[in-house]
Amino acid sequence: MYLIENPFYLLKASPKDNRKKLLELADEAAFDMDSIKANESRSILSNPRKRLEAEISFFPGNTSMGKKIFSSFRSKKYDLTNMKNVWKLNSLSYANLIANLINKNNSDFENIYLIRLLIKTFNEFNLSEIKSLINEDRSTSGFPEVENNKDIEDQINSRKSFYLGCIKKYTSELKLNIYSSLLISLIEESNATKEPILLSGLVDSFELQFKQYVLTEEEKVTSIIENIKTMTSSDYSKSALKKLVIRLNKELREWDKLVQPIQLSTQKRGLEHIQSKNLGFKVRSLALELNNTHNERDLAHSITLNLMDVFQEVTTISDLSKKDSEVLKSSREEDKVISEVMEYITDAKKNAKEKPNQTFIISEKLISLCNPLLEDVKENHTDDFYCFISDRVALCLNGLAVTHGNKTKRFKESILILKKALTNAAEADTVELIEDNIKIYMKNLGLSVHDESRLNYVNDNFNETKRKIGKIGDFFGIVFGSIILLTWIILIFIMLPVSPGLSLFLGVILVVSIFANQ
Repeated sequence: MYLIENPFYLLKASPKDNRKKLLELADEAAFDMDSIKANESRSILSNPRKRLEAEISFFPGNTSMGKKIFSSFRSKKYDLTNMKNVWKLNSLSYANLIANLINKNNSDFENIYLIRLLIKTFNEFNLSEIKSLINEDRSTSGFPEVENNKDIEDQINSRKSFYLGCIKKYTSELKLNIYSSLLISLIEESNATKEPILLSGLVDSFELQFKQYVLTEEEKVTSIIENIKTMTSSDYSKSALKKLVIRLNKELREWDKLVQPIQLSTQKRGLEHIQSKNLGFKVRSLALELNNTHNERDLAHSITLNLMDVFQEVTTISDLSKKDSEVLKSSREEDKVISEVMEYITDAKKNAKEKPNQTFIISEKLISLCNPLLEDVKENHTDDFYCFISDRVALCLNGLAVTHGNKTKRFKESILILKKALTNAAEADTVELIEDNIKIYMKNLGLSVHDESRLNYVNDNFNETKRKIGKIGDFFGIVFGSIILLTWIILIFIMLPVSPGLSLFLGVILVVSIFANQ
């Protein structure tokens, strides 16, 4: 009931007026309005049960003041964008005033401010206080007091519907995206743990009003999901698939703009929006399929990140998406490591095939390249992944050792490579394979397969051989250098009688060379 339709307003009466006064006011009002309407208004106010709606819809406890304030606002004497309760109206009277001031002819700023104020004021309603206000007026006017709380409660619920109707008269003129943004801002501004009652009603009304539109947008999302599944069921173009995923993410964000106020409101009530949850599971299922079945980790991660952002207000989907994102991120990093290690392995195999005599050096290089990666994997990834990568390196070293031994017959070097492969082996089968190859090459060297000390001797002997070769090289270097020095000295003495200047020049060069090599 609007104020201008209220029997108290029509008769210019007060809730404190008795039956006699109401009769007089009805007779006077008959000169300004239809007499039937005047008598009908008097009849309503004279009936204790019927007048309750009029009392709740008026200014109980602030009778004369409320009417004057409303008249002032209607004549635009007050700034609606900065309205304050300076008159100290009780919450019911103040809410009635605010609701009646919401008008589609107001500016957007005025109406939005009034809506905020009405939501806040309605949340301050107190059933006992309202009942006391009504009964105080009735005790003065001589009407029986309201005893049943349910009667007051029913009227407050009726008021709530009226307030929502006042708000919807304005919001019905708004575009869907603007209305959605307004609701989101109203929900986010609410600091209360529990969502304001009137705001919940407004969101419920919004959901009902645009239900079909939201369903249409949801169908667009599900249609793209089906298109992606159809595309990946056979050979597909990666660029075409990427375009579809980009479109899916975009449509999902557009859909979310419409349902976000519903998601936020449902979350404030301690629940989850079922429709959003169901759609979220469909999108997540697609991301998992792209990752697990088609190895499209980048696209799956893109969908998951978008899902995590769009469904922040749906806890189940948000939490799952965060976990999926972490797993996919780790998988992408693992893919990078696998790719790098496999590149080193491929190069090592290729180089060993082209230069079999350099296989030992090639295996050393492979180990030096892979060790830093393996250390990082051991520290930052799962044990299973470390075992997988380390085992791949071990198998490659095993293959290099076998190729080297078979082609060059350098079994000692092959055993050294195999021993290093053994330190990387993680799978039991790999360990067994390498140990068998070590035994084979030990037999080829005439060593007992059970003689571990002789096996260590192979390694020590090989290193000693390299050391001796180095010493021999040093020896020959000294001898060769001495011969050259003696030659220079003889040459200087021969040239001395013939050309003293040239002999002196050669002597200087010899001294400089000796000092330069120190």
